[in-house]
Amino acid sequence: MRGEASKDYYPSLILTGFIVMTLSIEYSVVMPSLLKYSRRLGGGRLTFAAALSVFSLSSAFSRPVAGSFSDSFSFRSVFSFIIVVVIFGNILYACAWMLDSIWPLLIGRMLTGVGGANVNLAMAYTARVTTVDTRTKWIARMQIPRMLGMVFGPAFQVLFMAVFPSYLTTNSPVNTLTAPGYFMCAWVFLILVATRLMLTDPSPSTETVSMSKVMDTKDTPSRRRDLGRIVMGVRIVQLFLWLFIGSFETVLTPVTEQAFDWGPLENSFLFCVISTALIAGAVTAACLSPYLSDVTLMLLGTILQISVCIVGMVFWSKHMTRWIFFLVCIGLSFSIPFVQSPSISLYSKLSSTRSIGRDQGILSVFSVIGQTLGPFWASSSMGLLWRDNFVFVTFGVHVLCAICSLALISRWQPGSVPLRLTDGKQEDRIPHESDSLLSNPTSHPFMHQEIKTSELQGYVATMVGSPPGMGSIQVCNSGLDY
Repeated sequence: MRGEASKDYYPSLILTGFIVMTLSIEYSVVMPSLLKYSRRLGGGRLTFAAALSVFSLSSAFSRPVAGSFSDSFSFRSVFSFIIVVVIFGNILYACAWMLDSIWPLLIGRMLTGVGGANVNLAMAYTARVTTVDTRTKWIARMQIPRMLGMVFGPAFQVLFMAVFPSYLTTNSPVNTLTAPGYFMCAWVFLILVATRLMLTDPSPSTETVSMSKVMDTKDTPSRRRDLGRIVMGVRIVQLFLWLFIGSFETVLTPVTEQAFDWGPLENSFLFCVISTALIAGAVTAACLSPYLSDVTLMLLGTILQISVCIVGMVFWSKHMTRWIFFLVCIGLSFSIPFVQSPSISLYSKLSSTRSIGRDQGILSVFSVIGQTLGPFWASSSMGLLWRDNFVFVTFGVHVLCAICSLALISRWQPGSVPLRLTDGKQEDRIPHESDSLLSNPTSHPFMHQEIKTSELQGYVATMVGSPPGMGSIQVCNSGLDY
């Protein structure tokens, strides 16, 4: 597994992409009609926000638990169990119409939220079967099926509106509001069958040597504190990012309904456009990852978010047109993968292979906390403020959060120490931030400076001999126990 993921894992990575796509399809096929469904069952805007938040809250609890189990049990078993829970959740969501109660809808959304743990497992699986050098590219690639699901979901919603009778004209249990639930039951069942038959669990790593096996003369308490600050900083950046995503998706449907008088069909088209922009951002981030460090990509994405938010607030105060609204949504969506994928990759590079599932679960908790608080914050703003003010407040808070993220990210310096050795010689590679703790702290944050062999010897005093048949040794950090 040198430079790329082993070809033996390619079918499993493709299947993992479909698992990630499943959650996106389930989420985006429900979103355009969730507000009307909750109103039909007697709920209001707070119920709509609660449906979004219980989805996120169940993800917050399930992701670290599922990640810990994946470190001890097979990925196939954990994936399968979560998929079964999602099937039951979609059944409850669809049956809420027949029961004429909001509670089955909320419980169903809570159970389907457990499926968010599969995204965390997919990132852990990808990190397990790829190398450090190509991890950012593969994680960015894994975001593409996730965004494709956001395109297919609204497309399926349009199909349901054309095939099934409207909920306004029929009492049939299968209509435009319940069809997403029944459809997802069938789709997720097919994914379950494919997972049991096709997914290959990763074998124990034979290339990676733990940093605990390497005596580093520079491993001082100060450096360990620096590592702890970077770890916590990545978590805070993820929290701020998902706080914005959660509030943005909550504001989106009410804004289009109030300002432009759009219904589920127009909102489905809008979600397709947003998903296309997300795919474009993920593809661009994957293409740039071999040339730019994770920190640089995160800086670019954060600066773009701040700029587009400010532009959106200026035009909103001047009665934003539909086309300007589309451009703002596209700009914000395009910037998200530039922050999300590199931060996940950077965090995984600071993780031990043995605990990567648990560590990704901990990072996901911070993401889900932001995704849970975002809808409640946006709903409160809509209820307390005028139309011309609540968007300004929502975007304004995100600008402040993004500025805080920018201040954190700008303190992390892209490293340039080549940690990979082959036959006793240095091997050049594109540097990553996981190396920055071993790099020259006075180097410019946007420059990759060369390090001489004598300097490298000052950092690594003793190397563990390669096992027979191995031509290289990978040196990585041992964990996130900070």
